[in-house]
Amino acid sequence: MKPVSVDREKCKVCGLCVEECGRGGVSIEDGRLLISGFRCMECGHCVAICPNDALSTEQGVPPDIIRSLIPPPELAENFLRARRSQRHYEKREIEPEVVERLIDLARYAPSGKNAQPFEFVALRTPEARRAFTEACYERMRQAQRKLHNPVWRWFVGTFFDKRVQDPEVRRSLDRAMRRREAGMDPLFFSAPLILFVHAPAIGATPKDDCCYALYHAVLLAETLGLGSCINGNSEVLIRHFPQLLEPLGIPRGHRVYACATFGYPKHRFARLVFRRAPVVEWL
Repeated sequence: MKPVSVDREKCKVCGLCVEECGRGGVSIEDGRLLISGFRCMECGHCVAICPNDALSTEQGVPPDIIRSLIPPPELAENFLRARRSQRHYEKREIEPEVVERLIDLARYAPSGKNAQPFEFVALRTPEARRAFTEACYERMRQAQRKLHNPVWRWFVGTFFDKRVQDPEVRRSLDRAMRRREAGMDPLFFSAPLILFVHAPAIGATPKDDCCYALYHAVLLAETLGLGSCINGNSEVLIRHFPQLLEPLGIPRGHRVYACATFGYPKHRFARLVFRRAPVVEWL
């Protein structure tokens, strides 16, 4: 969101935008505010800080922040603590406008250098979900066969990834495949929406950016009556089997950094849970 014009009648030359920018994108010369664009990150801070709506972007002047709608600490704390991973969903599709709303908010997540690199793939039709889910399980069957080969485990564990030598990895995959053979979906939980967030592998902080974007959608989902589950297993599976990127239409040079399932919860949690005490070094 780059400033493109200054309303001279509204601008009081207070200098707030210049102070907030600090990169030379706006400056004051001879008592007038000037837009130079020098090293502008298009973060919009200069526009957002202006109390007089003097700076405009190509989209115009953005709306005001409605402070009265920001929840007080008690409500925010309860909301954040109440959110839980949902792995049991109703057999009910999510309305397309709701999916669009989730993605629309996700794009407002912070990103390193304001690069906004995140892009989305939403599997929301039964056909798309079924095809991709089965492709994933086929790759998991391949991984299962490899993990049960002691020569393969030794070679890969010695030279590439020692985690394959962990017996729990093998047992966990075996459990998942037994559940699949029983007709269950331990990877995506038969969710009506699977949302992937991907970005170019080369960038400032692509993984963090995608995770922030996904969690924006996760939190909004709670307010819309939806449940969600962040799916790290699928991200790991795609990383080890990049062929899975093709059916998702993800371009070369991009990586899937975050994934979550969404749906209307089959059950509602009744209470909060305890967590371990924080480990803090007070200096």
